[in-house]
Amino acid sequence: GVFVNKKYKLEETILDNLSEELLQVLDRLPLVSKNNQIIDLSIDAENKIDYILKQNWLGLFLLFDYGKSWKELTEENRSGTASKYYRHIIDNNLLDNPGEKDITCHICWDFILEKFNKNNFSSLELIPQESFFIKNASEYLKSAISEDRHKFSKKKQTIMELIHPSNMGHKFQVLSALRK
Repeated sequence: GVFVNKKYKLEETILDNLSEELLQVLDRLPLVSKNNQIIDLSIDAENKIDYILKQNWLGLFLLFDYGKSWKELTEENRSGTASKYYRHIIDNNLLDNPGEKDITCHICWDFILEKFNKNNFSSLELIPQESFFIKNASEYLKSAISEDRHKFSKKKQTIMELIHPSNMGHKFQVLSALRK
């Protein structure tokens, strides 16, 4: 857990009891932490998506986010995936300067996909954001990019940030699912 110490700084502590949210996923967690690994698991995102999916509605569900598989979250990142950003600079000290930095949290795609499977969705597809836009909006992208091909355009810059693999194109994924 985290508490505010006498110097008004955030500090980690061992909790006497686990939170209700953590108890829900305790059986999924590794028994031993590797190198003090921090797993940034968004349990709340999973619960909110489950709540939406349990409602009585039909249609297309699109989820744009950055996430990883359970294996990536627990095995492939030696120091963990939890991090913070301040002015586009990454930092993994989650407790310093609270309120001034954005804490990132990857969702676990495996657990999200389980929720869709349990709630009668079909046509599930999880692909990189760049692939989603190329597959579903290629004519628009072509038109928008070529429209101002000889000059700088804010629209073109925004599109490139969304689809270029070194920007958001590969870091974000899109989950699409249909319930008929």
